[in-house]
Amino acid sequence: MRFGRTTIERYTQFIALPDSEKERIVKRIEGETLKQSLTRSRPLNPRERREWRRFKKMGRPKIGKGARTISLTVENDLLKPDNGLHCSQRSFLFYESG
Repeated sequence: MRFGRTTIERYTQFIALPDSEKERIVKRIEGETLKQSLTRSRPLNPRERREWRRFKKMGRPKIGKGARTISLTVENDLLKPDNGLHCSQRSFLFYESG
């Protein structure tokens, strides 16, 4: 199957495929080695480069009065995955302690 020219067209066409066809495509892509993927790849054309630059600029949506980047020091034990706290719970702890 040949997909559309724009990213949106390709996405829409892929989503419209039957689940079995999507699974087949995903298995083929996931089964590739890095060398095979690089062999298939090509440089971006100017339109794709513009899309990529626009995509890279996306970040957190600006909600409220904005946000600032801060430096935060955290005990190593709180960051370990086996301490029983999931990432969202750790974020909540930092939010509550502030």
